[in-house]
Amino acid sequence: MTEEVTELVSNTNAALTVALEYVKTAESFVVEQAPLFIQELLAYNLAYSVFWCVFCALFIGVVVFGVVKLFKITKGGDMNEPRFFGSVFAVFVASWPTIGLFENLFTAMKITLAPRLFLLEELSRLIR
Repeated sequence: MTEEVTELVSNTNAALTVALEYVKTAESFVVEQAPLFIQELLAYNLAYSVFWCVFCALFIGVVVFGVVKLFKITKGGDMNEPRFFGSVFAVFVASWPTIGLFENLFTAMKITLAPRLFLLEELSRLIR
């Protein structure tokens, strides 16, 4: 019986030694890769925010261009139906891209000016 216990303890010690080596290897890998991961996370989120800023700005430009063209086509008259519709359409359609533009612009500024703050907010969002 003592031989079996001794063998079991020996096998357990060997397994724990191997597991400890794996943990040390994983720890060194994480320590080496953490700065690169943070840099890639910041670069990705900055590119994502800039892309959506450009997209929203282009969309707003298209809406404004369309409304200006509509005003030029209808020429004059006060509060006639196409001009009024164009104004309401422009305000309604351009409001959401404007919100998106400012939200993504704020995110891009935060990444550029305060990257640690951005990382803390991202971590708190992931933890929730």
